[in-house]
Amino acid sequence: MNTLQISIDTKSGIPLYVQIRDQIKEAIESGQIPPHYRLHTIRDLAKILKINANTVARAYRELEYQGYLKTLSGRGSFVLYKNAASVDFEPDFWIVSELEDCLKRIQNEWHVPSERLQQLASQAIERLSSKNQGEKNRRR
Repeated sequence: MNTLQISIDTKSGIPLYVQIRDQIKEAIESGQIPPHYRLHTIRDLAKILKINANTVARAYRELEYQGYLKTLSGRGSFVLYKNAASVDFEPDFWIVSELEDCLKRIQNEWHVPSERLQQLASQAIERLSSKNQGEKNRRR
């Protein structure tokens, strides 16, 4: 999958939020970015494009209203399925987002290589599974 590249033309006469909205919409409709893909934060995209964050926020709001995005407070904006106005956003993707954030924080703060982080995450899942199994056995 290609990463989403947005370019704006300040001299075109087309409002910047419309340019952003339309490029993201086209990328979703063409399959360039898949369902549940997390877009840049409003602040990050504004910084990349060197524009006001309110402009990006307006584009994202319109895309959400049109059923292309779902914004979860504090988690980010995620691509929904095409014509997804009737499709509920699956909580699994919110959970995956939480895990990604946690792993990124650990990786950055502890300077852990990706391969090692994956091993440690697997160990943590195994411990959690063992602990849960032990609790089930004690209840019986």
